[in-house]
Amino acid sequence: MPMPAWFDVYGLDKSAESDEAGILAAVARLDRLAAQEDPSTTIVYGGFSQGGAIALTAGLRSSIQNVGAVVGASTWLPLGETYPAALADGALARPVSLHHGEADEVVRTTWGQASLEKLRELGVDAEMTMYPGMAHSACDEEFAAVSSFLARVVGETSS
Repeated sequence: MPMPAWFDVYGLDKSAESDEAGILAAVARLDRLAAQEDPSTTIVYGGFSQGGAIALTAGLRSSIQNVGAVVGASTWLPLGETYPAALADGALARPVSLHHGEADEVVRTTWGQASLEKLRELGVDAEMTMYPGMAHSACDEEFAAVSSFLARVVGETSS
């Protein structure tokens, strides 16, 4: 069923079809926006749920050199089977910070953990923070962790 979102979701299990065309179209839209930025600006792709899936995908596929990092909250890495072939030059230098509620029943914790494992398998500097009792939501501790990550990576990547 089509949804007014980043892309269509047919299911969140290993047997579910992925809307590859919709995912890649959303990634292209994000990259077009990023391409309009001053090249000296450090760009961080980030998002929650489907937005996080697009941020992760764009972070791995974008050829825009000033994309410096990726943040994903309550999310997963779609199209995992297309890597490493789909990796853009420079993608492995972009650190990734993932955040997930331990009680998330929409995007299961196992999907977030599998995404972390795939990113690390590819050679990405990826970290994940889990939040006890948090469902498909956000919390103050998560905001603080994302803020700390952004301060660290933007400081590291700007010169």
